[in-house]
Amino acid sequence: MDEVGWRDVDGDGVREAHEVDGIPADEPFEVTMLASADDEASLEAARIVRAQLADCGLRVTIDARPRWELFADGPEGPLFGRQFDLAEATWWFEDHPPCERYLSSEIPADEAWSGSNITGYSNPDFDAACRSAQQALPGTLRYDRHHTEAQVLFSQDVPALPLFSPLRVALTRPSVENFEMDATAISELWGLESLNITDEGAVP
Repeated sequence: MDEVGWRDVDGDGVREAHEVDGIPADEPFEVTMLASADDEASLEAARIVRAQLADCGLRVTIDARPRWELFADGPEGPLFGRQFDLAEATWWFEDHPPCERYLSSEIPADEAWSGSNITGYSNPDFDAACRSAQQALPGTLRYDRHHTEAQVLFSQDVPALPLFSPLRVALTRPSVENFEMDATAISELWGLESLNITDEGAVP
Protein backbone atom coordinates (compact mmCIF):
# COMPACT_ATOMS: atom_id res chain seq x y z
CA MET A 1 0.00 0.00 0.00
CA ASP A 2 2.96 2.28 0.57
CA GLU A 3 3.95 1.81 -3.06
CA VAL A 4 0.56 2.95 -4.40
CA GLY A 5 0.45 6.03 -2.17
CA TRP A 6 -1.41 4.96 0.96
CA ARG A 7 0.93 5.83 3.84
CA ASP A 8 0.50 6.79 7.48
CA VAL A 9 2.53 9.98 7.51
CA ASP A 10 0.91 11.67 10.51
CA GLY A 11 1.37 8.60 12.72
CA ASP A 12 -2.27 8.23 13.83
CA GLY A 13 -2.43 4.57 12.77
CA VAL A 14 -4.57 5.22 9.68
CA ARG A 15 -3.14 5.46 6.19
CA GLU A 16 -3.78 8.60 4.15
CA ALA A 17 -3.73 9.19 0.40
CA HIS A 18 -0.54 10.70 -0.98
CA GLU A 19 -0.61 11.25 -4.75
CA VAL A 20 -3.30 8.59 -5.26
CA ASP A 21 -5.21 9.12 -8.50
CA GLY A 22 -8.75 10.36 -7.89
CA ILE A 23 -8.33 10.66 -4.10
CA PRO A 24 -7.85 14.03 -2.32
CA ALA A 25 -4.50 14.41 -0.59
CA ASP A 26 -4.43 13.29 3.06
CA GLU A 27 -7.81 11.51 2.72
CA PRO A 28 -7.79 8.73 5.36
CA PHE A 29 -8.44 5.15 4.31
CA GLU A 30 -11.87 4.67 5.89
CA VAL A 31 -14.49 2.14 4.81
CA THR A 32 -17.75 0.74 6.19
CA MET A 33 -18.41 -2.99 6.51
CA LEU A 34 -21.93 -4.42 6.51
CA ALA A 35 -22.74 -7.29 8.88
CA SER A 36 -25.83 -9.06 10.19
CA ALA A 37 -27.08 -7.73 13.52
CA ASP A 38 -29.02 -10.97 14.05
CA ASP A 39 -26.01 -13.30 13.87
CA GLU A 40 -23.43 -13.14 16.66
CA ALA A 41 -20.98 -15.26 14.65
CA SER A 42 -21.23 -12.77 11.78
CA LEU A 43 -20.67 -9.84 14.14
CA GLU A 44 -17.68 -11.52 15.77
CA ALA A 45 -16.16 -12.28 12.34
CA ALA A 46 -16.68 -8.63 11.36
CA ARG A 47 -14.94 -7.46 14.55
CA ILE A 48 -11.97 -9.75 13.85
CA VAL A 49 -11.69 -8.50 10.27
CA ARG A 50 -11.91 -4.90 11.50
CA ALA A 51 -9.08 -5.48 13.98
CA GLN A 52 -6.88 -7.17 11.37
CA LEU A 53 -7.44 -4.38 8.85
CA ALA A 54 -6.66 -1.82 11.57
CA ASP A 55 -3.27 -3.54 11.94
CA CYS A 56 -2.77 -2.73 8.25
CA GLY A 57 -3.65 0.93 8.77
CA LEU A 58 -7.25 0.78 7.51
CA ARG A 59 -10.11 2.22 9.55
CA VAL A 60 -13.27 0.13 9.33
CA THR A 61 -16.69 1.01 10.75
CA ILE A 62 -19.13 -1.89 11.21
CA ASP A 63 -22.68 -1.22 10.01
CA ALA A 64 -24.79 -3.99 11.61
CA ARG A 65 -28.30 -4.32 10.19
CA PRO A 66 -31.18 -6.78 10.63
CA ARG A 67 -30.94 -9.72 8.26
CA TRP A 68 -34.22 -8.83 6.54
CA GLU A 69 -32.82 -5.39 5.70
CA LEU A 70 -29.35 -6.63 4.79
CA PHE A 71 -30.64 -9.17 2.25
CA ALA A 72 -33.53 -7.13 0.87
CA ASP A 73 -33.82 -6.92 -2.91
CA GLY A 74 -32.05 -4.10 -4.68
CA PRO A 75 -31.87 -1.31 -5.35
CA GLU A 76 -32.96 -0.50 -1.77
CA GLY A 77 -31.28 -3.49 -0.10
CA PRO A 78 -27.63 -2.69 0.69
CA LEU A 79 -26.20 -6.06 -0.46
CA PHE A 80 -28.21 -6.73 -3.60
CA GLY A 81 -28.37 -3.00 -4.30
CA ARG A 82 -24.54 -3.07 -4.13
CA GLN A 83 -24.46 -0.11 -1.75
CA PHE A 84 -21.48 -1.04 0.41
CA ASP A 85 -17.69 -0.82 0.74
CA LEU A 86 -17.20 -4.21 2.41
CA ALA A 87 -19.69 -6.83 3.56
CA GLU A 88 -19.44 -9.87 5.84
CA ALA A 89 -22.29 -12.20 4.97
CA THR A 90 -23.28 -15.87 5.09
CA TRP A 91 -23.58 -17.66 1.76
CA TRP A 92 -24.85 -21.26 1.44
CA PHE A 93 -22.63 -23.77 -0.36
CA GLU A 94 -23.83 -26.75 -2.32
CA ASP A 95 -22.35 -30.07 -3.41
CA HIS A 96 -20.55 -28.48 -6.37
CA PRO A 97 -18.28 -25.43 -6.81
CA PRO A 98 -20.70 -22.45 -6.93
CA CYS A 99 -18.99 -20.55 -9.76
CA GLU A 100 -22.39 -19.47 -11.11
CA ARG A 101 -22.73 -17.03 -8.21
CA TYR A 102 -19.94 -14.89 -9.66
CA LEU A 103 -20.93 -14.83 -13.32
CA SER A 104 -21.15 -11.40 -14.96
CA SER A 105 -24.79 -12.17 -15.77
CA GLU A 106 -25.49 -12.50 -12.03
CA ILE A 107 -24.53 -8.91 -11.15
CA PRO A 108 -27.62 -7.27 -9.60
CA ALA A 109 -28.84 -4.46 -11.83
CA ASP A 110 -31.98 -2.96 -13.34
CA GLU A 111 -34.66 -5.61 -13.96
CA ALA A 112 -32.51 -8.29 -12.21
CA TRP A 113 -31.86 -7.15 -8.64
CA SER A 114 -31.89 -10.73 -7.35
CA GLY A 115 -28.57 -11.66 -9.01
CA SER A 116 -26.14 -13.39 -6.65
CA ASN A 117 -22.94 -11.62 -7.78
CA ILE A 118 -23.12 -8.71 -5.34
CA THR A 119 -19.37 -8.11 -5.76
CA GLY A 120 -19.83 -6.95 -9.35
CA TYR A 121 -17.04 -9.31 -10.42
CA SER A 122 -16.73 -9.50 -14.19
CA ASN A 123 -14.13 -11.62 -15.97
CA PRO A 124 -14.92 -13.09 -19.43
CA ASP A 125 -12.41 -15.92 -18.91
CA PHE A 126 -14.05 -16.87 -15.60
CA ASP A 127 -17.50 -16.74 -17.23
CA ALA A 128 -16.34 -19.03 -20.04
CA ALA A 129 -14.74 -21.54 -17.67
CA CYS A 130 -17.80 -21.60 -15.41
CA ARG A 131 -20.23 -22.00 -18.32
CA SER A 132 -18.14 -24.86 -19.70
CA ALA A 133 -18.13 -26.55 -16.29
CA GLN A 134 -21.91 -26.19 -16.04
CA GLN A 135 -22.34 -27.88 -19.41
CA ALA A 136 -20.16 -30.86 -18.46
CA LEU A 137 -21.23 -33.97 -16.55
CA PRO A 138 -20.06 -34.20 -12.92
CA GLY A 139 -17.20 -36.65 -12.53
CA THR A 140 -15.84 -36.11 -16.03
CA LEU A 141 -12.42 -34.70 -16.82
CA ARG A 142 -14.04 -31.75 -18.61
CA TYR A 143 -16.13 -30.93 -15.54
CA ASP A 144 -13.11 -31.01 -13.22
CA ARG A 145 -10.84 -29.12 -15.64
CA HIS A 146 -13.18 -26.18 -16.17
CA HIS A 147 -14.13 -25.89 -12.50
CA THR A 148 -10.44 -25.87 -11.61
CA GLU A 149 -9.80 -23.18 -14.21
CA ALA A 150 -12.62 -21.05 -12.76
CA GLN A 151 -11.29 -21.52 -9.22
CA VAL A 152 -7.77 -20.51 -10.24
CA LEU A 153 -9.10 -17.29 -11.80
CA PHE A 154 -11.21 -16.64 -8.71
CA SER A 155 -8.20 -17.10 -6.42
CA GLN A 156 -6.18 -14.65 -8.55
CA ASP A 157 -8.83 -11.94 -8.71
CA VAL A 158 -10.33 -12.51 -5.21
CA PRO A 159 -13.72 -10.81 -5.71
CA ALA A 160 -14.74 -12.33 -2.38
CA LEU A 161 -12.76 -13.96 0.41
CA PRO A 162 -14.23 -17.07 2.05
CA LEU A 163 -13.54 -16.76 5.78
CA PHE A 164 -14.70 -20.01 7.36
CA SER A 165 -17.33 -22.72 7.31
CA PRO A 166 -19.48 -22.66 10.46
CA LEU A 167 -19.55 -25.76 12.64
CA ARG A 168 -22.89 -27.55 12.56
CA VAL A 169 -23.85 -29.85 15.43
CA ALA A 170 -26.98 -31.97 15.93
CA LEU A 171 -27.99 -34.31 18.77
CA THR A 172 -30.40 -37.24 18.71
CA ARG A 173 -31.48 -39.86 21.21
CA PRO A 174 -29.89 -43.33 20.80
CA SER A 175 -33.29 -44.63 19.69
CA VAL A 176 -33.24 -42.46 16.53
CA GLU A 177 -31.93 -44.45 13.58
CA ASN A 178 -30.65 -43.36 10.15
CA PHE A 179 -29.92 -39.78 11.16
CA GLU A 180 -27.19 -38.28 8.95
CA MET A 181 -25.76 -34.79 8.60
CA ASP A 182 -25.35 -33.23 5.15
CA ALA A 183 -23.17 -30.12 4.87
CA THR A 184 -25.01 -29.02 1.74
CA ALA A 185 -28.51 -29.21 3.28
CA ILE A 186 -30.12 -26.15 4.86
CA SER A 187 -31.82 -28.20 7.60
CA GLU A 188 -30.50 -31.08 9.73
CA LEU A 189 -33.82 -32.79 9.00
CA TRP A 190 -33.20 -32.98 5.25
CA GLY A 191 -33.60 -36.81 5.37
CA LEU A 192 -36.65 -36.85 7.66
CA GLU A 193 -38.42 -39.56 5.65
CA SER A 194 -35.60 -42.04 6.35
CA LEU A 195 -35.58 -41.62 10.16
CA ASN A 196 -36.81 -44.38 12.38
CA ILE A 197 -37.57 -44.32 16.13
CA THR A 198 -37.18 -47.61 17.98
CA ASP A 199 -38.61 -46.56 21.36
CA GLU A 200 -41.15 -49.04 22.67
CA GLY A 201 -44.64 -47.77 22.02
CA ALA A 202 -43.46 -45.13 19.55
CA VAL A 203 -44.79 -45.12 16.03
CA PRO A 204 -41.86 -45.74 13.63
